[in-house]
Amino acid sequence: MREKIDYDLVIVGGGPAGLSAAIKAKQIDPELSVVVLEKGSEIGSHILSGAVLDTSGIDLLIPDWKETDIPIRTKVSEDLFYLFGPAGQVKIPNFLLPPLMNNHGNYIVSMGNVCRWLAGQAESLGVDIYPGMACSDLVFGNSGEVIGVIAGEFGLDKDGNKTEGYEPGMEVLGKYVLLSEGVRGSLTKILIERYKLDAQSQPQKYGLGMKEIWEIDPKFHKEGKVLHSMGWPLGGNAGGGSFCYHAENNQIYLGFVVHLNYENPHVFPYMEFQKFKHHPMIKGMLEGGKRISYGARAITEGGYQSIPKLSFPGGLILGCSAGLVNVPRIKGNHNAMLSGILEERDVSFIDSPRIGFVVTLILVFVFIAGISLGYYSLQKTISSVYYQQGLVAGNSEGDIAKAGEKLTDAIQMSQNDVYYQALVDLNLIELNQLLASTNIGNEALTAQIQQVFSIALQNAQQAINANPLNYQNYMKQAQVYASLVPLGVEGAYDSAMASYGIARERSPKNPSIHLAMAQLEIAQGNADAAREEIGKAIELKNNYTSAVFLLAQLEASLGNTSEAIRSVEVATVLEPNNPTLRFQLGLLYYNNDNYSSAVGAFENAVLLAPNYANARYFLGLSYYEVDRAQDAVRQFEIIAEDNPDNEEVSLILGNLRVGNAPFANAEAPIDDEPENRDELPLENDVEEE
Repeated sequence: MREKIDYDLVIVGGGPAGLSAAIKAKQIDPELSVVVLEKGSEIGSHILSGAVLDTSGIDLLIPDWKETDIPIRTKVSEDLFYLFGPAGQVKIPNFLLPPLMNNHGNYIVSMGNVCRWLAGQAESLGVDIYPGMACSDLVFGNSGEVIGVIAGEFGLDKDGNKTEGYEPGMEVLGKYVLLSEGVRGSLTKILIERYKLDAQSQPQKYGLGMKEIWEIDPKFHKEGKVLHSMGWPLGGNAGGGSFCYHAENNQIYLGFVVHLNYENPHVFPYMEFQKFKHHPMIKGMLEGGKRISYGARAITEGGYQSIPKLSFPGGLILGCSAGLVNVPRIKGNHNAMLSGILEERDVSFIDSPRIGFVVTLILVFVFIAGISLGYYSLQKTISSVYYQQGLVAGNSEGDIAKAGEKLTDAIQMSQNDVYYQALVDLNLIELNQLLASTNIGNEALTAQIQQVFSIALQNAQQAINANPLNYQNYMKQAQVYASLVPLGVEGAYDSAMASYGIARERSPKNPSIHLAMAQLEIAQGNADAAREEIGKAIELKNNYTSAVFLLAQLEASLGNTSEAIRSVEVATVLEPNNPTLRFQLGLLYYNNDNYSSAVGAFENAVLLAPNYANARYFLGLSYYEVDRAQDAVRQFEIIAEDNPDNEEVSLILGNLRVGNAPFANAEAPIDDEPENRDELPLENDVEEE
């Protein structure tokens, strides 16, 4: 039996909608008993901080808010909209934008802090607020109406079954129940389906919003500045855009939104966000800064036509649960607050559904207008198109020749160092393919290597000439020289180190330069010098996983297995959700005959990346070594489903099924030491570091 507690008003969710409703209820009748149930550990913990706030909601709720200590202080001072390309941007004049996109008069705020302040106001009015109280189900009355929720239920597995640690929670009952759970709230979905609340609306659409808080160099900070962009890096792959809000204390709220209706399965929203941060405008602003917080959340983007019926027997749906984000305005917090305040639910979305269509047309016009303006000239616009085509040809199609042609076309239109860098990358691919040949020493091959090397070096120098202040251009030059170091070419090592030295002068606090220098020292056989450079990289960035991992590889190559394992273990602590690190740790354990530890590492890798074929392969071999033959069989059965024609997998699976060792009766080229092979046994869906 569950305990029961009664209230007049039960509110699920301690966001702007739920807290506004609680405060409004107490303003109307102070005698009402009101409770707010919040799943987060504290109010604001599930609010992704950083937004531009239309104050229409707080104006109605607390008219004298400007006379309080509410954390709404940073007024928008500058409102900018850009069309981004890979190497530049076009400013869209404000007069071309619809009035609803104007942010003057709004405020840059941390909604987490605003909600915490609202919670304090609610509690001062007598509202009970219980954080850490997730609501798992609804309570229905005899007539099918909602009369409460079940809160604080713990100990259920993923299928909803009770475990040994099960706690039933309690029934929190109310005369009315308000759901303000946020996007795709579980209780809201139950109600929409039960009462067919979406029968008269279009399907909801969603986006993914990623946000980071940065503390940047004061010389790049302008409090109150608001910047939005569209275009690169998404282009035609997906809809979306970015924002950058300059808040107090030299902080910026940097975000990126990707509409989740993209067709290209290879689009990775998080990596698109990372690309965006390398745009010249953004990268220059972040240089020398530090990220202090990050997060992500879903966004309802369906608009007016996707809003379901908001009332149900026993209560109402509020805020993002109802899909009240106004996508053209890039805002939803004011509507959330208004939904918890207004009696007639006439939140300020748009005056008419047809306006949504008009707004879309206007935005299309803005996009076309931005394109027509170009990057200051028609030539730069065309060059950008060629550049993008070159990247697609090289990265997506694997057509190096076509990629080279397109990049050359781009350079002919605009002498951009970024274009030369891309050409150097193509040259290095070709050079490495030649260096991997078994015919090294052949006169014709040597001449070809010399020719490609000369072209790569020329392109790197052209990048430097185009922008001598960009450290990355010197990094490219160093990489060209470094490619010849394994061959023992005289002067290659010294020339590479000299270029890295200039790059370090241009960007002295960049840990990646020291990492590259460490890799060069390893190629030269200077283990102690490599350790020193890795140490400098970690000193600049104490959570630099790549540096820690390189140190592990170095120690492993020197036979210092214990040191290698210790380094990778540190890396997994710094980056616990990296499946590649877990896999490499498992390999080290496996090579050291520590099969029980290998099992744990490989299991974690597979848990993080179920399609990680090589992790499953070695997990299966590790299971066999710890006398878990059936578990080994299951792993290779899973592998075989995606690799039905792989003879090695078939051999191992056949042996295991009849009780033999995995490589019994194996014939060349299959051997019984896959951990020592130059290449991994299987092709992976997970990229190796």
